[in-house]
Amino acid sequence: MTYNQLAKIAASFGLRDSIIHIWAYSLHVGYGYNLPFEYAHSRQGLHNQMKPNVHEFYLDLYLKEVLLHAGASKGARRSLRDWNDLGTLHNAIRSYSDFKAKCDLDIWTTMHRIGHQQLPHFDRFGSSYLGRYWSLYKRGRLSDVLYNALGLTSEDYFLFAGATQALFMSNYEVQLLSQLTALDLDAAAVTARVAAITATPKLLRNRCLLDARHDSSWDYTPNPLAVKPLILLRPDAPTRLSCPRPSLLGKRLLAGLFYDLANADGFAQAYGDAFEDLVGDCLGHLTGATTTERPAPYTVAGSQRHGSDWILRDAATTVFVECKTMRMPISAQLAASPGELEHGLRRLAQAVVQNYRNIIDVTSGRAEIKLPDGPIYSLIVTLEDWILFGQKAVDALTSLVEQELCERGMDARIPQRYPFAIVGCAALPRVVDSISEHGLHIFTDKASPRFKGYFFPQFLSEANLFSEGPAAAMFDGEWKDLMERLRIRFPVTSGQLI
Repeated sequence: MTYNQLAKIAASFGLRDSIIHIWAYSLHVGYGYNLPFEYAHSRQGLHNQMKPNVHEFYLDLYLKEVLLHAGASKGARRSLRDWNDLGTLHNAIRSYSDFKAKCDLDIWTTMHRIGHQQLPHFDRFGSSYLGRYWSLYKRGRLSDVLYNALGLTSEDYFLFAGATQALFMSNYEVQLLSQLTALDLDAAAVTARVAAITATPKLLRNRCLLDARHDSSWDYTPNPLAVKPLILLRPDAPTRLSCPRPSLLGKRLLAGLFYDLANADGFAQAYGDAFEDLVGDCLGHLTGATTTERPAPYTVAGSQRHGSDWILRDAATTVFVECKTMRMPISAQLAASPGELEHGLRRLAQAVVQNYRNIIDVTSGRAEIKLPDGPIYSLIVTLEDWILFGQKAVDALTSLVEQELCERGMDARIPQRYPFAIVGCAALPRVVDSISEHGLHIFTDKASPRFKGYFFPQFLSEANLFSEGPAAAMFDGEWKDLMERLRIRFPVTSGQLI
């Protein structure tokens, strides 16, 4: 399969028609919605089922190709509603992808790319997802930064985000601004937010062309709809916007809010402090023998150091916790050229080494903190999951940590004495509940050769250490907090239906 052949197939579909069907498939595959009646496949009992064959990353590939090549829907020879036509495009994409994959013999790089292509789709917009980011952005100084930069309070912004997501979960095309007026939000601020996430097909097409790579990276290149998930399809109806991939919309509104605020005055400090407090709130759900402490600043050679963000201790074990909001760069996710993965992982390696310095300060007596006689571990909690999927990423990070230690004049064998682990914020509640049930010795098991490279949730499951306690409900509880605020703000009056 050549790319010209694939492009010719994609050109036989209509753009508007394809957006409608990709929207329906997004809800079906991602959220379990039934397909509308007019789809003659994927019904219970039929052998033509989408879910075993089509995953969300394929929907992104369908969309990119029809954005690049599809024309007017009127007169289009094919439609994604038809099972055979859908299969034609799907198989063409798979064939071209398989053809290009032969250029790359490095299986570990491929595994790394697959992880970053597919696993983020499982972290979907829902009550827990919304609650996680509400828990972050509602906090004092960060909330102030948001208001000063966007003209919306945190509560206003999350009302806007939740309403926008709900509207596009109900319809592929919405007169968004007029629908949002009922919320009594600042009109200029809302208009600016909508404009920031909206693009024309031409703009998206140009972005696809700019990012395109016709090599083994072809199907892993960035999706422009992750940045601009709303499409202005009809210049004659500028108030009507389409959203073929609602899951990308939710991520852009919440995880992507970072990019809207990154250059705002005071953002970096407020963002880091808010995340540190969020992690502390999660650790506050610990029960049993484990204690949580926020260490006091201390002085070394006349300069003040703040040490680790949190320290966990029980009778025998200590875990030093460092919180980081940094994200893996897109270039490292793609890893298209030698060294890009390693370059992208360097900041995470520096965070690991920073926490090792904190540990050495304590074990050498500089911080005046008494530890139990027992093993010590380092835990880095990241706001966004770095998805260290496959041996290549794990080995690269380990090597970079050793290099960084040597460059700072520290013992490169420190990780052998004090093993480190990385966990994303979404998985942290499960780790906390497991500690409550089994104690800090779970880190001893995690550091064993058997579980090298395991994600924390998979490790807990495989090692029979999974436990569901109060921390598991933390982010759902944050969502309920937001919903209660909105109920007070918009009380149901007599005669209204709830």
